[in-house]
Amino acid sequence: MTKDERINVAFLKELTNGQRALLAAAITGRYKESRLEWLSEARKTFYPQNRTSCVICGKYLQLCHAHHVMPLFLQWELGVAEPLHEYQWLCPTHHELAHRHIHALVANKWCTVDDVPLVEKEAMQSILSRFVEVYLATKGERENRC
Repeated sequence: MTKDERINVAFLKELTNGQRALLAAAITGRYKESRLEWLSEARKTFYPQNRTSCVICGKYLQLCHAHHVMPLFLQWELGVAEPLHEYQWLCPTHHELAHRHIHALVANKWCTVDDVPLVEKEAMQSILSRFVEVYLATKGERENRC
């Protein structure tokens, strides 16, 4: 094995499974296809039960969305083989807010929202804490597989 081949092998070993999958998909031109296929299959296996009012504001029973604690797009990026379907019911406003906070957390940024009642901030903090627990566990499992 040449020195360049050893460097390439060392580089690949440093990548996570998700990063290897992204690299392979990018090389083969299948990044978008494979992502869309995985997300489509993950959604087909998701059967939320017993819709409730928003866990943050307690309103809007008929409008609530099932929010994945670990959003599906992020599961795919982390290389999760079988989707995790832990979820909470959120109204459209709080569902959007949860995703904004999650994107900010993953990007190591800070997200603030003005004029939110304290009780709602505390409920959102609870949702984000659960996200962080699941995210770190999933990320740790991924790193242990590498």
